[in-house]
Amino acid sequence: MGGVSSFNSQRFKEFEHAGWERSAAHYHELFGTITEQAIDPMLGAAAIRSGDRLLDAPCGSGGLSAAAAERGAQVTGLDFSASMVADAMTVR
Repeated sequence: MGGVSSFNSQRFKEFEHAGWERSAAHYHELFGTITEQAIDPMLGAAAIRSGDRLLDAPCGSGGLSAAAAERGAQVTGLDFSASMVADAMTVR
């Protein structure tokens, strides 16, 4: 039986990356209503306000980054998936 020693971390990373690259186009429509519910409570708990600097990692489709920027924060978003970052760049 395969155990931890048979786990190939590079193959897993490639599998995960490919999945996130494919899902970027549909992420917001599938998970947007769920993730949007957490944005204001998260920014409130972190007391994000104008002039704050925020690192959003992983930024996903950019909802949290956009909301923080609307509050006047200087935001840097990072994600494992270039497709997600491209999607985040189109967020209002």
